[in-house]
Amino acid sequence: MVKALVTFILQKWSDQLQQQPLLLHGVMEDVQWILGELKSLKPFLNDAERRVRIERDEPVVSWVRLLRWVVFESEDAIDEFMVRTESQKLLGSPEAMNFIHQQRFSNRFMKVRRELEEIHKGINECGFKASISKVKIPCIPSRFTGEIDLVGREKDLKQVEEWLLGGETQRRSMISLVGVAGSGKTSLAKKAYRFMERHFDCFAWVIVSGCVNIWDLLNKILKAFYKSREEKTPDGIESKKDEELQGAILNYLQGKRYGLVLDDIWEVGVWEELKSAFPLKGNGRIIFTTTSTEFINLDKEVFHVHMLNTLSNSLALDLFCKKSFHGVEFPQYLKELALKMVKHCHGLPLAVMSLGGLMARMGTDQTDWKTVLEDLNGARNLDGSVNQVLLTCYNFLTPHLKYCFLYCALFPKGYDIAKNTFTKLFVAEGIVEELPGKTPEDVVVDYLAELVDRGMLEPIMYYSDCNLRRCRMHDLVHDFANQMLEEEDFGVIHSSKITKFTKWVRRIAVHNDSIGSLAKIVKLNLRSLIMTSIHQFPSYMNQVILSPKLLRVLVLEDVAIETLPEVVGDLIHLRYLSIVKSGIKVLPASIGKLQNLLTLFAEKNKVTSLPAEIASLHKLRHLVVGDYPKSVVPVPGGIKNLSNLQILFGVMIDSNFMDELSSLTQLMKLDIGEVKDGDELRKLCNSLQQLKCLRHLAIRMSTSNVEDRSKHQELGFLMPPPCLEDLYFNGSLKELPRWVASHNTLRMVQLVGAKLMEDPLSTFSQLPNLVYLGLEEAYMGTKMSCSERAFPKLRSLDLAKMERLEEWNEIKEGSFQKLEYLTIGDCKKLKRLPQGFQQFKVLQRLLLVNMAEEFVRRVSIGGEDHFMVQQVPRILVSHKYDEKMRLFST
Repeated sequence: MVKALVTFILQKWSDQLQQQPLLLHGVMEDVQWILGELKSLKPFLNDAERRVRIERDEPVVSWVRLLRWVVFESEDAIDEFMVRTESQKLLGSPEAMNFIHQQRFSNRFMKVRRELEEIHKGINECGFKASISKVKIPCIPSRFTGEIDLVGREKDLKQVEEWLLGGETQRRSMISLVGVAGSGKTSLAKKAYRFMERHFDCFAWVIVSGCVNIWDLLNKILKAFYKSREEKTPDGIESKKDEELQGAILNYLQGKRYGLVLDDIWEVGVWEELKSAFPLKGNGRIIFTTTSTEFINLDKEVFHVHMLNTLSNSLALDLFCKKSFHGVEFPQYLKELALKMVKHCHGLPLAVMSLGGLMARMGTDQTDWKTVLEDLNGARNLDGSVNQVLLTCYNFLTPHLKYCFLYCALFPKGYDIAKNTFTKLFVAEGIVEELPGKTPEDVVVDYLAELVDRGMLEPIMYYSDCNLRRCRMHDLVHDFANQMLEEEDFGVIHSSKITKFTKWVRRIAVHNDSIGSLAKIVKLNLRSLIMTSIHQFPSYMNQVILSPKLLRVLVLEDVAIETLPEVVGDLIHLRYLSIVKSGIKVLPASIGKLQNLLTLFAEKNKVTSLPAEIASLHKLRHLVVGDYPKSVVPVPGGIKNLSNLQILFGVMIDSNFMDELSSLTQLMKLDIGEVKDGDELRKLCNSLQQLKCLRHLAIRMSTSNVEDRSKHQELGFLMPPPCLEDLYFNGSLKELPRWVASHNTLRMVQLVGAKLMEDPLSTFSQLPNLVYLGLEEAYMGTKMSCSERAFPKLRSLDLAKMERLEEWNEIKEGSFQKLEYLTIGDCKKLKRLPQGFQQFKVLQRLLLVNMAEEFVRRVSIGGEDHFMVQQVPRILVSHKYDEKMRLFST
């Protein structure tokens, strides 16, 4: 990955020369000379990488190794020089650093110069050929068109579905899907899980992998069961012991038809520890996906085993065609090449899909296809045929995509990567291309979308507007990526087995209490330290984690750290700081010294105020605090100085803040709470007039205001920002503002406690781009209706707590044509569904929560209105309502 390394470092130094030239005073000439030399090497790097991976020529390997040393050493020298210069400036001595330090840096740069001269000589000695790109990879917009059907697994799926519904209904039974890694076990289980969603009362999917933490598995299973029925998880489960969680699951499942998928379970012993949580007598179905033959038979259990064979060449070719040519038959002149490629996949669907994702972007030029086949033929001997294919797919990623792929691998197996969080994290690394008309975050979203499209990441969740929300790396892909992490010196996932680190390691990820030898990082020049789920955190580690002075990213999420030391202010390169779900109570004043900080996530912890010094973080773009609805955090004076702020979440309103808010003209997302009365709301709306870039707006009135039904607020005097897409309002409204019905940019709207007397459904019905509408205690009328061809793009509708609603009038022709999810809850006087409900042709889920018995009876089998809902795949009736509704995500 030397090309990616050089590309990244050139971009980084170019940015630093533009943004922080004063910190490079004294070494500017050296930096510019090294920059020029590295640029001159770029045309030879494609050939060098090709010869390393295919010919494995030792002189070439040595040349690449030396180039990597030059890049790492010069990067360290430059960053350390900047830290030293900044320290002198903060001490009030902006003059040049002392002679000893100046000489030391001069010697380091001199050595780098000498080695670069040797590298240039090596170009002729190794006979490198200059080229810009061996294969042109077209930039095709990502296509989220849904999953490709299970090619060659139709009979397998039918058999599993028969087992799920058939057999003895009053006894727990298991289904074991056994096959080699990459054979499609998880994909088959996903299809079976969707079958469960339509036919079972509750269901859960949990990835096991190497996890032997039984409490963690039980906790995830219980939460997933509750979530499947849209019910609130009981309080206090985090403090329960293993046997208490088992009892809670056992009680919850009594009398229910339940399904559970334990994905990638390695050992029978894990199931033995879990099984007492599931009723033996009851209609339960449990699916294992595993490579272990131990699951072929379990004593005293109703057990089905399904062995997944690899695909035949013809089926593999069919799957490859669907992925690479979107189902259209590929040109005959490429068929022979395609067959040769597919044979490298050895019938493993994961390999076929990944290779198809690569070829989908290669066009139909035979030369390009032959180049990929040459790479497949020359791939070094990795463990497993899937890895051979993944290596080729990896080799043809652009430099920025390689870095994005490897950064995703720093998170644990089975980790859901939230798009909105990851984009900010990756931007902080400074590895993002500058593209006209796009923010850095937009570019990273495109990276993730392309990796999903190529089959190297799996999509897990989408927003209502079909944009990617979360993704995940397949376990087998994660194993391959781990090899690349180490080989490329990109990063390390720390474990108790690691006793030392290589000198050049740049990134360390620590998960699930595996601190081990982490104290040794004091000697490393880390750029990223990512720590998650560390519940035993020795106090001495407070200083250790802040010892690498070149850190750009510091993540302490769900970490039992109580104090953030003052020395955090010495991390002048820090661009991303997250202390989400930590034990930290106070942010130190020294945080104001972090002049390069772009993102500060400090939500869901014990921080109740922000230091005044936060106002000096002029580059800050994202500030997320508080834990709504439990708490919001007051904003200190001077917030108007944060002119680059784009996201501001979880803050409390006051008069000073409202006066300064109008200065934050770059704000795109604002979530504000504890608006006390109509006067404050009016002042807030006046300030919002200046925020022309605002897309997401959440306004939450104070609790006392929401509970007082006599206090109706007005939004009519809010002139909405022209780009406003998402609107959340929690509070009583006198009426909907007139602009709402014609603000065509609105995509998502949620009103909570509005208590309107006019029908809001009618008002919103003609918005052309609305994809989500949530109305909770928002309407006090008795009848609800909408016009013809209403809600042309609406995909999700939530109606809740409309205590006076008695009738939903007939659905007019052409309405709700794209509605997929409908929730009706706590509308006790509503007796039936509207006439014409059967027009909801694409409805996937109907959730009825705490509705009248008469309503439920009518839609049940045998009821008068059952014909209206019989085409809906999943109908769920529940008597508990999850109040935790939040529209926006940071």
